[in-house]
Amino acid sequence: MSGVRLRLLGAPVVEQAGRPLALPTRKLLGLLAYLALEGPTPRSKLAGLFWSEQDEATARSNLRRELNRLRHTPIATLLQTDRDLLQLGPIQTDVAAFRAHLKEGELEPALALYRGPLLDGLELSGAEGFAEWLEARREELAHLWREALQRQAERLEAAHDLRGALSARLGLLREDELQELHHREAMRLHALLGEREAALARFARLKDLLRHELHLEPLPETLELARQIEQGTLAAPPPPPAPTGMGLALDPPLIGREAEWARMEAAWAAGQAIYLCGPAGVGKTRLMQEFARHKGPLFLLQAQPGDSGIPYAFYTRAIRQSLAQFPGLELPPWARRELARLVPELEDAPPPITTPEGKLRLLEAITEVIRALGRRGVRSIVTDDLQFVQDAASNEVAAYALGRLLPEGVLHPLVAFRREELNPLILQTIQQQVLQGQAILIELKPLSETDLLRLVRALSGSSGAIRFTQRLHQATGGNPLFVLETLKALFDSGALQVGPEGWRTPYDQETRDYRELPLPASVQEAVARRLQGLGAAPQRLLEAASLAGDGFGLEELEGATALSEWESLEALEQALAANLLQPQGPGYAFSHDLVRRSIREGLGAQRRQLLHRKLAQGLERQSGNPARIAEHWEEGGKPQAAIPWRIRAAEAAVRIYAHREALEQYQKALADGAEGRVAFEIRREQARLWKTLDERVPWAEALSHMQQLASQLGDTALQAETRLGWAELHLLSARYAEALQQANLALQDQPLPPALSGQAHYLGGRALAAMGDLRAAESRLQQALTHLPQDLLTLDIYDWLSIFAYRQGHLEAALRYTEAERSLAQALGSRTGQNNALQNAATFTAAQGHYEQAVQLAEQAIAEAREVGDVTLLRYALLNLFAIHYQRSNFEAALGPLEEGLQSAREPQNPEMEAKFLNNLSLVHWYRGALGAAYRAVSQALELSQQSGHQADALFYQVVLADDLHWLGRPAEAAAMLASAAESTRELGLWGRVPWVETHLARCEVSLGQPEQALKRLERLSQEPRLSDFLNPPRMSWVEGLARLKLNQPALALQAVQDAHSDDPTTTSQLWSVRLWAQARLGRVSPEDLQKGLELLEVQGIPPLEKLSLRQAVMVALRARGDLSQALDQQRLAEQGLQALSGSLKEYPELKDGFWQWYAFHPNVTP
Repeated sequence: MSGVRLRLLGAPVVEQAGRPLALPTRKLLGLLAYLALEGPTPRSKLAGLFWSEQDEATARSNLRRELNRLRHTPIATLLQTDRDLLQLGPIQTDVAAFRAHLKEGELEPALALYRGPLLDGLELSGAEGFAEWLEARREELAHLWREALQRQAERLEAAHDLRGALSARLGLLREDELQELHHREAMRLHALLGEREAALARFARLKDLLRHELHLEPLPETLELARQIEQGTLAAPPPPPAPTGMGLALDPPLIGREAEWARMEAAWAAGQAIYLCGPAGVGKTRLMQEFARHKGPLFLLQAQPGDSGIPYAFYTRAIRQSLAQFPGLELPPWARRELARLVPELEDAPPPITTPEGKLRLLEAITEVIRALGRRGVRSIVTDDLQFVQDAASNEVAAYALGRLLPEGVLHPLVAFRREELNPLILQTIQQQVLQGQAILIELKPLSETDLLRLVRALSGSSGAIRFTQRLHQATGGNPLFVLETLKALFDSGALQVGPEGWRTPYDQETRDYRELPLPASVQEAVARRLQGLGAAPQRLLEAASLAGDGFGLEELEGATALSEWESLEALEQALAANLLQPQGPGYAFSHDLVRRSIREGLGAQRRQLLHRKLAQGLERQSGNPARIAEHWEEGGKPQAAIPWRIRAAEAAVRIYAHREALEQYQKALADGAEGRVAFEIRREQARLWKTLDERVPWAEALSHMQQLASQLGDTALQAETRLGWAELHLLSARYAEALQQANLALQDQPLPPALSGQAHYLGGRALAAMGDLRAAESRLQQALTHLPQDLLTLDIYDWLSIFAYRQGHLEAALRYTEAERSLAQALGSRTGQNNALQNAATFTAAQGHYEQAVQLAEQAIAEAREVGDVTLLRYALLNLFAIHYQRSNFEAALGPLEEGLQSAREPQNPEMEAKFLNNLSLVHWYRGALGAAYRAVSQALELSQQSGHQADALFYQVVLADDLHWLGRPAEAAAMLASAAESTRELGLWGRVPWVETHLARCEVSLGQPEQALKRLERLSQEPRLSDFLNPPRMSWVEGLARLKLNQPALALQAVQDAHSDDPTTTSQLWSVRLWAQARLGRVSPEDLQKGLELLEVQGIPPLEKLSLRQAVMVALRARGDLSQALDQQRLAEQGLQALSGSLKEYPELKDGFWQWYAFHPNVTP
C-alpha cells in the first residue's frame, strides 16, 4: 500500500502518509515487522514463531485473529495472501534504507537512520521463536552500525574534522564502553583538539573499567599514548592546506611490465590474439595501448557501461568511429546496406531481419569493416573494458569476427577486461582460444614495491623516496590508478609539493614511516578529495555525468545540473583539465571507470534518483535510446514510466534479430510492473521470440503466463489465441494429437475473430497431415482459407494444399494450388512465396514426367534464392533439385546440389537442414554402392537430429540407419533400433510412419528366424483401422513372401506376391526376387518371369544390394531350369558385386567382416 512506512530501528513506529498509526496489538506490530524484513512466509511458520507454546491448530487460530484485526485497520490492503503464504505489498522500511545506504558507502544517511536497536522495547509474551529471531537481527544490525560509525570516524579524521571524529568515537563507546581501541582513539582526538584534561580523564575511566570489570591493565600502546599526552609530546597533524583544485599533471612512464611486454611480443610474432585481464586501475589500458602504438597504426574501441542491454551498441559506435577516422573507407555495397541497420546515416536501412541467415549477413558486414581497416594500414584492433559488452548480440559478433579474422591474420586483436565482471560465455571462448593456441591471456598484477619505487623516482626526480614509497605501497597495494590518484590528492591538499630537489612533504625531517601522510583510504576517497577542490559547478556536472554513461554530451545533461550553457562549458573545461574527463568521439567520458564509480557512489540516494529522472526526461526530449531512458526511469524510482520504453527497446532489438536482447527488455518491462493486456502482449511477443529461437521450454513458460493472464482478463479471444500458441508448440514438438486437440478447443471459444478461426483450422490441418490423414487435413485448410485475409499465412496454406494434393497423386490440383500461391505472392510482393511456388511447380512437373522442364524450374528457383540472399530458401531449392535428379536415378547430377546444400547448412550451422542433406547424401551413396559413405552420412544425420532435439526427424533417420544395417548383415542390431523407433513413433502419434517402421521390423524378424512373429505383425498392421490409409501393400507382400519362404511354404510365398504391383523399380525387384525363389522351389519357373528378372537386373534405379538379392534369385531360377551356364555367369557377377560392395566398407572393418560373413553364409537366402 502506497505511503506506508515502518520505522523499526529504535522504538517502532508505523506511519501512513507521514503520520503515526496505532495498531491494535503489539503482536500485530511484530508480525508486520517480521514480514517486512523476511518477505513471504508460510502461515505455519508465523504461527510457530508468535505462539511458540501453543499447538499448531491453536497457533493458526490466533494468527487468523491477528490478521482479521489487521483487515480492520487503514492499512488492510497491505497484506497479500497466496495460498499458504503471507506477504506484504510495497512498503518502505528504515532497515532496508539503512542497508541500501551502507551498500553504496553512504555512511551519514545510514547512521542517521539508526535510532537504536531493532524494535527497541518490543517484547511479546509466548513468542520465544520471534524473540530468538529478533535477537539475531538486532545483533546483525548493531554490528553493521558499529562498523559504519567506525568508518565514519576514520573518514572524518582524514578530512581533518577532529571534532566530528571524536563524536563518532564517543558514540561507539556508549554502545560498548569496554572497547579499549575506542577509548584510545578518543584520548588521542581529545589531545589533538587541545583537550588534555578530557583525554587524561578518559584514560582514568578506562583504567577503572578494565580493573573493575576484567581485572586487566591497559595495553602498552594505550599507556604510551597516555604518557605522550601527559608530557605534551603528542605530534599534531599538519593543518589542512587550502586546496589548489587543478592538481599536478603526472605523466608516468611504463614501469614494471617488462615480462608482460615480452609475452606480448611473442604472441604478436605467432599471430595470436592478446588478452589482458586484471582488476580496475591495474594498468591494462596503458600497457595495451603502449604496445599497440609500438607496433604501428591502431584502432581503439572503448566499451562503455551504458552499452549493456542495447544490441550491437559497442559495434555501432565502432562503425561510426571507423567511418569518422577513415573517411572513404571502402566497403562492398551489400555490407553498407546491412550496416545501415545500425548506422542509418550510411543509407536507407533494409527491411527488418527475420531469419538466422539474415543475421549472419549483418555479422559478416561488421567483420568486413574490420577487414577494411586492415586494408587501410591498421595493424591492431585494441578493445578496452570488454566486460561492459554484455549484450548477446555484440558477444556473438565478437565470436564470429574472431573466428574469421584470426585464421586470416588480417589484424592483431588486443583486448583488456576485468575477469570478475566479464560475461562467462566470453571468458569461456577466450579460454578455448588459449587452449587451441590462438591466443594468450595475461593476468596483470599490481606493481611490486620495487617497481613502485622506480615509478616514484622517475616521477619525482629523487634518488631516495624509499620510506615514502613503502608507505604509498602499503596504502595503495601497488594499484597504479590508486597510486596516481593518491599522488594527485596529496598535491591538491599541499601535503606533497615540488621542491628544488624533487618532491617533499612537511614530514620529511621527523617521520619514521610517513604514517602522518593524510593518505586516502581508497580510490573513491582520493577522487572525492580532488572533486571538492573543483567547486560547485564542476561537481554538479560530474555528478550528472556519472549517471549518464560514457560518450555523453552537454545537451544530455541539460536539465540535470541547473547550469547555464556557459556555466556547463566552463565546468566541463575544468573537469577536462583535472583529467577527470576526457574526449570520446563526439562526446566525453571519464578518464577511468573507477572515477565515474567514485563520483556516482558519493551521491545520496534521493539525489541520485532525482538526477536519473531528469536525465530520462532529457533523453525523451532528444528521442534517445529507449533502453537508456527506461533505465533512468527505473533508477529514478519510477518503474511504471519505464515500461513503454522497455517495450520500444525490445521492438528495436527484434528489427535487427537481436532476439535475446528483446527478450531481456520484455522481461524488464514485466519486472517494472506491466500488467493486464500490456502484460499479455509482452508474453505473446516473448512466446514468438522463443519460437523463433526454437527454445521450447521458455516458449511453454510464456504460453503458461499467457493462459493465466487471458483467464484473469476473461477474454475468450485471448484464451483462444493462447490455445493456438500451444497447438503450434505441440506441432513443432511432434505432439500432433495434442496440437489437434488445442486447435479444436480454440474453435469452441466463441465468438472468435475470423483470423483466429482461420489459424485454428490451419494448425488443425497441419496436425492432421502430420498424423497421416491428408484428406481431413486438406478439408481443414480449405476451411481456413474462408476465414483468412489474403496474407502470408494464406500463402502457407496454398503451399501445404499443393503438397497434400501431390502426395495423394492429384497433380493437376497440386499445380492449381501452386499457381494460386504464385499469384498471391506476387501481389503481396513476397519473393519467398514466389520461390516456394516455383520449387513446387518443379516437383509437380517432374512427377508428370517432364524431367528437363522440371530441372529448369528448379535451377531458376535456386538462382532467384541466391539473388534474394535468403540462405534458407536456397537450401530448400537445392533439396528440390536433388529430389528431381534422384527420382530420375541421375545420381551423379544429384550430388551437386547436395554438396552445395551441405556446405550451406554448416555455415552458419543449421543442424536440422544439415541432417536432411546428410540423409539424402546417404541415399545417393547407397544407390552408387558406396555403402560405407552411406552408413557414415545417415549416422551423422541421426546424431545431429538427436543433439538438436528434432525428435521426429531423428526417428526417421534411425529407421533408415536400421534398414542399412539390416542389408549390411546385422539384423539383430537393426531389429533393436526398429523396435525402439516403433514404440516412439506410436507415442508421438506419427501414425503415417507406423506401417513403414513395423514392416521393416517384420523383415528383421524373418532374417532372425522368427517368420511366424513377422506374419503376426503384418496381420496386426492390416487390421488396425487408423493405419489403413498408411499401409504399403506391395512392400508388406514382399515381407510376407520372405516369411513364407523361411517357413518353406513356397506356394503361399508365390501367392503373397502374385498380384502385388509397384511403380517403384526397387520394390518391383524385391517382389520378383520372392516370385523367382518360390517358383524355383516349386520346380516350375516361368520363362516370362525369369526374363523379367533378367531385365530388372539392367534397370539403373535399383540399389546394388537389392540388385544382388535379385541376382541370387535369378541364379537359383536358372539352376532350377537346368541352365547351369547362365547360372554360373550370374554367380560370377554376384561375387564381383559382393567384392566391390565389401570394398566400400574399408573404413568400417567390423561392418565389412560382418557383411562378408552374412552373404557368404547366407548365399541362398535373401536378407
